[in-house]
Parts: sequence; structure tokens; C-alpha cells
Amino acid sequence: MIRGNYQYMLRPSFPGVPEMPQRGRYITQRIDGIPLTIDVHPRTTRLAQWLPYVLVFQLLLLISVASADRVLLVRRAAGHTPAEDTGRCGRRTDSERRNRHQSMRAARLKRRARRGLSMR
Repeated sequence: MIRGNYQYMLRPSFPGVPEMPQRGRYITQRIDGIPLTIDVHPRTTRLAQWLPYVLVFQLLLLISVASADRVLLVRRAAGHTPAEDTGRCGRRTDSERRNRHQSMRAARLKRRARRGLSMR
């Protein structure tokens, strides 16, 4: 009879030294019958088919991020600024210019309000 990871066999076990206490040997000698062997096999762990692909992808992603980080650290050590890393070289975008203009205008209105002047 075969079950999961073990099977019952009505025959003597494979040759070897059984781990049996003295009382077990005594009982075995007294019983008259057919020898029974329980053959146990370790279970194998099954992996999903997609798992190796995901693990390889994660490894490649980790390596690419580590190498990109190393490049940024070397550039920073050499004196490059983050603006140079982005390729903008310190230039402001239109939205940054608009926001700066609005904040400067608001500050100018506050100063004039404190002095009692009106906006033209």
C-alpha cells in the first residue's frame, strides 16, 4: 500500500542495523508472522513554475538599482550637483517660474499693504 510519502511493504526491510531497544527485540522474537516494513521517503517541496522567473527578475532589479546608486554616489563625490544629474543645469521650468512670480507678487502686495499703498 502506497500513501503520500510512505508505503507499507509485507517483506523484510533492507539490510542494515535496526534501531530497536532490547524490549523490541524480545517482542519481535516472540511474534510469529509476516514481517512488515514501513518505507518512508522525504517529501519534495514543489515550487510554482513562475517563481524562478520572479526571483531572477528581483535579482536583476536589485543589481541595476545598486549600480545606479553607485554611479550617483561617485558623481556626488566628484562634485556634481543634483541639477546637473537631471540635465536641467539649474534652469527653472515654466511652472516653477509661474509659482515664483506669484509668490513674489504676493510678498510685494503685503509690503505695500503695510505701508498703506495700493496696487496699480
